[in-house]
Amino acid sequence: MILFLDFDGVPHPFFPRRDISDEENQLFAYLPRLEATLRDFPHVRIVISSDWRQRMSLDDIRQYFSSDMRPRVIGVTPSFPLADDWIGCRHREALAWLMDTSQADVPWVALDDLQENWQPDAPLILCDDGFRGTEETALRDALASLKR
Repeated sequence: MILFLDFDGVPHPFFPRRDISDEENQLFAYLPRLEATLRDFPHVRIVISSDWRQRMSLDDIRQYFSSDMRPRVIGVTPSFPLADDWIGCRHREALAWLMDTSQADVPWVALDDLQENWQPDAPLILCDDGFRGTEETALRDALASLKR
């Protein structure tokens, strides 16, 4: 099973916010919660769909994760040029990654804070500018149902 992971707005807020604590405003403030969730689903592999993939190597990105999670970060999606029809671009990139890696039949889910990055029928968990309780519950439910 594959988790396509965005960064800004998922493991940390997109911008520093005045309505949350300084601790929550840190980069990757919610990553420990996400990693704890994923530890309960050891069959899930992570593919980075964040724009960070365009300016950092996969090895550098892995360093943000705990040592036990780094081997589960297995790739980054390709970056397609944005066209006039940019709606669903990350969805198309995710499908291309699945095809390119011969995993088109593998179940997947995406965590992102922008619905517009994905087609309406995508298995997307929309994050409300962070991976908090609501998002954790949704991810757990999605991973448990896909495991069956």
